[in-house]
Amino acid sequence: MIISYESVYNPMVRPVFSDGKCTTPEGVTFEAKRSKGGLPKSFWETYSSFANTHGGCIALGVSESEDGLVVEGVPDVDGTLKGLWNNLNNREKVSVNLLSDADVTVQDVDGKKVILVDVPRASRMDRPVFLDGNDRNTFRRQNDGDYKCDPEEIRSMISDSLSGTTDRVPIRTSEIEDLDRDTIKSYRNSLRTLKPEHPWNRCDDTEFLRRIGAAVRDGDTVRPTMAGLLMFGESYLIQSEMVNYHLDYRQYHEGNDWSYRLSSGDGEWSGNVFDFYISVMNHARTTIGRPFAISGDMRRVEGSPVDVCIREMLINALVNADYRGRGGVVVELRPGSFTTRNPGTFRIPLEEAEEGGISDPRNRTMSIMFSLIGLVERAGTGIPRMRQACRDVGLPDPRFSEDYEPERVTVTLSLIGRQEEDDLESSILRLISSDGRISMDEMSRRLGVSRSAVIKTIDRLKDRGVLSREGGTRGRWVLSGKRRYPITDTGSSGSVHSH
Repeated sequence: MIISYESVYNPMVRPVFSDGKCTTPEGVTFEAKRSKGGLPKSFWETYSSFANTHGGCIALGVSESEDGLVVEGVPDVDGTLKGLWNNLNNREKVSVNLLSDADVTVQDVDGKKVILVDVPRASRMDRPVFLDGNDRNTFRRQNDGDYKCDPEEIRSMISDSLSGTTDRVPIRTSEIEDLDRDTIKSYRNSLRTLKPEHPWNRCDDTEFLRRIGAAVRDGDTVRPTMAGLLMFGESYLIQSEMVNYHLDYRQYHEGNDWSYRLSSGDGEWSGNVFDFYISVMNHARTTIGRPFAISGDMRRVEGSPVDVCIREMLINALVNADYRGRGGVVVELRPGSFTTRNPGTFRIPLEEAEEGGISDPRNRTMSIMFSLIGLVERAGTGIPRMRQACRDVGLPDPRFSEDYEPERVTVTLSLIGRQEEDDLESSILRLISSDGRISMDEMSRRLGVSRSAVIKTIDRLKDRGVLSREGGTRGRWVLSGKRRYPITDTGSSGSVHSH
């Protein structure tokens, strides 16, 4: 099961009432509940699920029927509110009270009282929000329902709630000698090149690693920290400590068959985070200069806007990954897109991260290591810098999504400029206007673009309601009339329907 929430965050859903009904459908951030006998038991499961997911509004006094959501009202408003506040402040009922007076309002709907409870998304320090004094009673939201979290989801939330940086703890199953000397040398050369006068350049390797947070003294032994093992260790040692650890970079030319792959478990290289970063950046910079992905010599130049955006995306995935979570870090370069996926959820709401100025990386010591060699600039500016870099070269803003079960954050950069997207959409619509039964393979052939580019463009048109499909594979395309582009009538056979 995957629950996805896109980067365009919807504001808190406010239900709309008309003629004794609620016209707002239940969904990931809205739930209606009958409340004839006070607070229903299921209220608390939804409170927990909203708090642990994206927040949401609970409407009390609204029930489901064959005719939709019907307003029944809350018979005893004062008693229901008293029960709500008493339980919110009872740690044996719920682990934390997230509500203020402003979050609970009473609305009159055709003479009936409805109580609206706005539940905010809990901060990472307050998660998991659980019930009955038992963290196993933790819930999250899936579409229009609540589900009970599995132990791994709960572990992840508890780990994120800790105030200190967890990647600076010593790894007692390893010693400093277990770290890869070639990786350490490469990292130190990066620092010497950027800051030749830095005093740490004069330290031996052990002292240097201690100063950057990659190692700590544990009694008479110097051991790598979690960050040090991840950055400079070998994959088999990292995986013995974090069984789900995996780094995977794939390049695709067409379809789902990759043409190049770099995997941490293949035994042909160290498999650590720093070497992965260097290899992926070098390969992506070289490949993105090719005509199939993005054109323009300026975009091949070191430090170009696209280079900045890809670097920010990759480091963001690496320093925010929950390396004990499922799925590993996966990076994909396809014709027309660059995507990163990392285990873990957003530590702060994305709308706050997009504004900039707030930095809360999951692996803070690792972030400091990247910053020391000039790869992380001012904290909290990564997402605004990504967006500006894209706009500088006419690319759409990167898209962010947050998934659950397993927990993952996905960031996708389109390498097709806005004008190129508009041109391709217009060309596809013109082909469909002429032949409503045209296949995507034929569109690809006639337009000289990849089939995946055609599929992505058609998906965008469907999402906007511009285009739909009737009759499956043997059917035809239907234009809705919501087009942004004029379509010249070229003698259509009548096989296209326009609504």
